[in-house]
Amino acid sequence: MPSRWIMRGAALALSLAVPEALIAKDAPGALWFGTENFTPADIIDARAQPDLDGHVSVLVTLEEPASARLAALTRDHVGKPVPLIYQGREIVAPVIHEPITGGSFQLSGNFTMEEAKQIALDISGKPPLADSLEEE
Repeated sequence: MPSRWIMRGAALALSLAVPEALIAKDAPGALWFGTENFTPADIIDARAQPDLDGHVSVLVTLEEPASARLAALTRDHVGKPVPLIYQGREIVAPVIHEPITGGSFQLSGNFTMEEAKQIALDISGKPPLADSLEEE
């Protein structure tokens, strides 16, 4: 993984098979995971957090229209691996076990906390939302 992420407001896309020309075109900051394209406008929140295994992941929460597109995409690909490509590199290829219908998903990989924070900022175009009113 690169140690520094530089693109802000990157597109998020879900793609089962990503043509190399498309990856090259959108590589700076793009995230592919299927054929759906998600932009920062589709993302309510993206944040780095430790997962249950102690690894660092990025939790992404989508707006309703994007959430419906994600549910349809994952419903069509249950049981199949779907490569996740960020900045032109495959970071993971999870098998879809069930449709993602809640509007949130986790990006897991071999990230440091700083890398995960930068990925979250890149794909959402903004810092994570405050957890409570006390943080504002």
